[in-house]
Amino acid sequence: MNSIVRATVGGVCLGAGVAIGAHSGGWFLLLAVALAAMGMAVVAGALTRPVTAGAAGELVPVTVDMIDRSAANPAIASTVVAGEARPAGDAPFRFHHQAQLSRAQIAGLVTDGRGELPSEALGAPPGGLAVTEHRGGRGHAPAALAALAAMWATMLLPPSGIWDLKPLTRSVSAAAPSAISADPGSRPLWQWYDEALAHLRTEAPDALTALLDFDIRDTDVDVEVYLGADRVRVHEGDADGWTTSEATTASRSRDTFTVDDLQGFSVRDFLAGAAAMLPPEHREAAVVEIARNNDDIFGAERPVLAQGRFGQPSITVQGKTDGTIASWWPPDDVAAGLRQVEAALAAAGIPADAADIKDIDLSTGSDGDFSVDFYRGERYSRIRAQAGRFPSAEDPIGEGQFTRFRLSDVSPAVVVAARDDAMRRYEVDPVDRGKAALTIGEWGSDGGARADEVVIEVDFHDAHGGTAVYTLSGELLTG
Repeated sequence: MNSIVRATVGGVCLGAGVAIGAHSGGWFLLLAVALAAMGMAVVAGALTRPVTAGAAGELVPVTVDMIDRSAANPAIASTVVAGEARPAGDAPFRFHHQAQLSRAQIAGLVTDGRGELPSEALGAPPGGLAVTEHRGGRGHAPAALAALAAMWATMLLPPSGIWDLKPLTRSVSAAAPSAISADPGSRPLWQWYDEALAHLRTEAPDALTALLDFDIRDTDVDVEVYLGADRVRVHEGDADGWTTSEATTASRSRDTFTVDDLQGFSVRDFLAGAAAMLPPEHREAAVVEIARNNDDIFGAERPVLAQGRFGQPSITVQGKTDGTIASWWPPDDVAAGLRQVEAALAAAGIPADAADIKDIDLSTGSDGDFSVDFYRGERYSRIRAQAGRFPSAEDPIGEGQFTRFRLSDVSPAVVVAARDDAMRRYEVDPVDRGKAALTIGEWGSDGGARADEVVIEVDFHDAHGGTAVYTLSGELLTG
């Protein structure tokens, strides 16, 4: 049994070495060679382990086939004994030897053919005198089969990709998707960000109070620091180290931010949170930029934002430095777009059952943007948003008396059905469903006697179609 165990262990090592060598590269090839060599040595040892003579007087388990003694008195006659010896930790072997055995030893063997004999009663081991016989291929067959089975099981049974150890050299975290490049200098984007902060804290602590921009890619990171007037210093980091240069800039002190604005912010968490919302083919970030936003967003004036670009064609997702990430939704998902409208209105203090909405424009194209106009008293304002970006700050538009309605009056299912009916009406290919421009609001002068009625307008001109108008209950009015 010991030889089978050794052969199995050797087969596992040999299979692992072959598999790693086939799927991995770089320094892991050394591991493959070492494992394969160790496996071959262990298997060979299990199959060719020599028989060695035991110490004088050492008892060896035996199975006896023949006992022959010519006289009853052991003092004057020796005993011829033949059978198979099974030394502990050694290979079994056949023996045929003439030895001096006591009556007790002979009695124990005669009972059932099994017992123990001292090593000197077995004669020389195989390879010595011809009185012994080593078991050949038949005895090694179980160990050989065990080694072969272990080798193939090790190579074929583990999950796909387990032997590809190359990603381990890149320190890639599964929790934070990042762009992976064939360039040996590539690193996860979050790692470049952490290294940039560490570099500035050590080499340029004064820069941490006048930051302008982080531009992070998989092989390098640039950090712009404002020097005053129209000058900027750029700290550039890549696999070869850090360099600095100076250039002109259109930015000013109002565009700067400090390391305190980044307190607690994690690029790693931002990438993971953004990727969780996106389709599988858009979960790898190519670029992350961190800068003060040029425009106000709802609830903040020109905040510091992280902006990641994912996949190709790229999807942009924004995140605040407090960890909040902008919502992303499939642009052609009308129901999801209306839920985002509801969330924007709720944040502005307009409940779904308040008759304060003037109109809603919803694009189902690549950007998935919307705008909603709503009343505060006699004046109406506008909020805009886009999938992956934060809603804009409330923008006062003006005055005007238009038919008002409640968001709760609008059924997402009815709007989807109207869009799909217009697609059939204008023979729009399903791949172009995102070219619908949806407007919900007062019909206006085109409505004639029904000018004041709130309707759903589906415009497919971008898909070589027309415009269809429906009631809020889904009845076709024109188109």
